[in-house]
Amino acid sequence: MASVFYALRPGTQTIAEIHSGIRAYRKEGGEADGRVSWVNGLDLHTTLIHFKQIGDKDIEQVKGLADKVAMPEEFSAKVVDVNILGESIVLIFDHQAAKKIHEDLLKLHEKELSSVPISRHSGFIAHVSIGSVKDTKSGNHEDIIDALRKKFVGTSLTFDHVDLMTGRVDRTNGPAYDTILTKPLGDDGSQNKLSNAF
Repeated sequence: MASVFYALRPGTQTIAEIHSGIRAYRKEGGEADGRVSWVNGLDLHTTLIHFKQIGDKDIEQVKGLADKVAMPEEFSAKVVDVNILGESIVLIFDHQAAKKIHEDLLKLHEKELSSVPISRHSGFIAHVSIGSVKDTKSGNHEDIIDALRKKFVGTSLTFDHVDLMTGRVDRTNGPAYDTILTKPLGDDGSQNKLSNAF
């Protein structure tokens, strides 16, 4: 049994720009007290549908749906806020176009694979995680969020494909990695290279 999810993934240029913004923030003195750990390019995605626990046979069945989702040729979304969700630092984006893709995927699932149960926690999420704070109990992260808002609010996220991915490894051991079950990360593997851009 595995936890898998459909993920809307940014293009390589968007990932590079996110990394550039984070590097600039760090260079300016952010993260000086070690409160933040950063995720890499492989963790930059937005969950569309989550299958909490399904078997290998079901995974094979749901793989094909991602290829059937119609992606707009120019799919960009503006970052409208930066905030902390749980322990994650997230870029929250204008969600209308992404919500349409989410709804199309739900319709495809209902039409072709309704026998494979969707997690009740499968609600659409309009954010991309860029890092995590190490101590959310203190609540003393306003300076981090304010600085990152100046870097990212108003910028655009460009998404270029949908992947089916597995669940993540334990965040306590560093940045989270996801296993891509469907398409490769671009013909030249550029997103893999960018994943270590820090």
